[in-house]
Amino acid sequence: MGSLRLSLSGMDFRAYAMPTECGGTMIWLKKDGFDEEIIMSATFGERLKRLRKAYELTQKDVDTFLVNRSRTALTYWESGQVVPGAKNLSSLADFFGVTTDWLLGRSYVAYTEDSVVLAEYSAWRRIEEYMCVHQSFAALDLYEVYISKYMDIRCEYSLASRANIAVLLQLYTAKNEVLQQRREAWLGQLEIIFKTDEPVYILEEIDS
Repeated sequence: MGSLRLSLSGMDFRAYAMPTECGGTMIWLKKDGFDEEIIMSATFGERLKRLRKAYELTQKDVDTFLVNRSRTALTYWESGQVVPGAKNLSSLADFFGVTTDWLLGRSYVAYTEDSVVLAEYSAWRRIEEYMCVHQSFAALDLYEVYISKYMDIRCEYSLASRANIAVLLQLYTAKNEVLQQRREAWLGQLEIIFKTDEPVYILEEIDS
């Protein structure tokens, strides 16, 4: 394991590099005992931004689905300046179907059975709440098919495809007028996923 001294924003750090079992290299910085916080913030910001862009969403779009809403906070998170609190971290993970450990850079595995199930539950809850208010759901026929075949989908579909479905269903409940204009496109994408078991939105470099 080697190290290199460098300066960032007027602060001196020592960078360490160590090969991983996956054939890659893990790099982290150390200064005054808070190296983990620095790396965690930077990694979280990078991965959140990749998730958001993978689904072609703006920061305002994502903010719609947070427990404690603050579009300004998203700017800070993505720039690596700070990590969200537990509630918003969980909200983000449940919305996208990824693990909090992956978001925080503590794991190379983005999707697990548990993380996707939590996103599926989040989608179900949001749709039920939406229908209580509006008494209808434009994608109801497709949603009912999804519910009736859920156990088959859970056994046969990839985790990435299931996460895509959960995210799209949640987006369908958005109150944001700009997002509502994309509903027809999302409906078509849901139909494609159901037919092919292939995710429409792919998170690039999922294991990095």
